[in-house]
Amino acid sequence: MPKPADIRPGQQFRASEGLLWEVDALSDLSTSIPHVKMVGVSDRSVTKIIATSVLRDQSRFQELPSTA
Repeated sequence: MPKPADIRPGQQFRASEGLLWEVDALSDLSTSIPHVKMVGVSDRSVTKIIATSVLRDQSRFQELPSTA
């Protein structure tokens, strides 16, 4: 399970509903909870910002192996 510092742009995650998401950027919100901006892999115009704790929740997201 990745730690917030281990999450970086380009990483891909599959959501529990099957959609594939990619970390676009680490988000600098005015909160102590780290967030990331995600883009849809099949449609990069679809974005969302989520807390890294949600991204690390294995019942919601599974990290895909790096292709690099």
